[in-house]
Amino acid sequence: MKILLTGAYGQLGTEFRKFFEQNNIQYIPVSRTKRENKTVAADITNQEKMEEIFRNEAIDLLINCAAYNDVDKAEGEGFRNAWLTNTFAVSNLALICRKYNVPMIHFSTDYVFNGEKRTPYTEEDKPMPICRYGWSKLGGEEFLRYIWEKHICLRVSWVFGRGETNFIKKLLKWCENGTVKVATDEISSPTSTETIVKASWKLFKEKAFGLYHLSNEGECSRYEYAKFVLKSLNWKGKLYKAKQSFFKLPAKRPNYSKLDPSNLKKVINLEIPHWEEAVYTYLKEEYGI
Repeated sequence: MKILLTGAYGQLGTEFRKFFEQNNIQYIPVSRTKRENKTVAADITNQEKMEEIFRNEAIDLLINCAAYNDVDKAEGEGFRNAWLTNTFAVSNLALICRKYNVPMIHFSTDYVFNGEKRTPYTEEDKPMPICRYGWSKLGGEEFLRYIWEKHICLRVSWVFGRGETNFIKKLLKWCENGTVKVATDEISSPTSTETIVKASWKLFKEKAFGLYHLSNEGECSRYEYAKFVLKSLNWKGKLYKAKQSFFKLPAKRPNYSKLDPSNLKKVINLEIPHWEEAVYTYLKEEYGI
């Protein structure tokens, strides 16, 4: 088996590379820039270049971890890149996969919902994004669904794992002056890249194509998330509560976006840890607590 892995050096791509190497699974990492000898330097928005890879390699599975994730920039100057990466490129990849009969795994977001619900979102709930980033991700989902039936699309929330950036790393940067304010009115569930990789692989092995929701068990506010992280790291500064409106960010975030993984758990036998357990495991590995 040979897997094409786009976005191979982001948080999720890094976890997939670790998984493949531990299990001796052959893969081709794709990145915009050359990272190591086996890396294929390619922009996923370049359809000709991506199809060239399929022509030259016997690809058995495409895992698309590439995404434009700057939620606030997507409200303005970044929207073109968000649309190109999250919508246009996904449609092109789906067309290529259909042409070469290659299954595709893709990842979407809890930000496709408006946050007005107060119980976990299921796959049956109607998407209604309230920011441009959310619309760009929903567009990718829709193209994938209409173009290629052999796909797995996982909506995930508040992803964290090894990589260049995540909420935890941003939080620790914000804390450097000894005080930090975090929103109490944004609620979901932190979801580890390890959980996502395990779920994705089991769904693929079962050929369980379709749309699924995945988040670690439990839910919390951003403030509760930050409090748990900082307490675990024995931080001695001051953490203050705030409302989302205090930060005056360009993009609106859903107030509530917990994803219900019940359907996924019915399809595959997967034990999903509570978000606190998953976060603590990450903190131990990343910061040696």
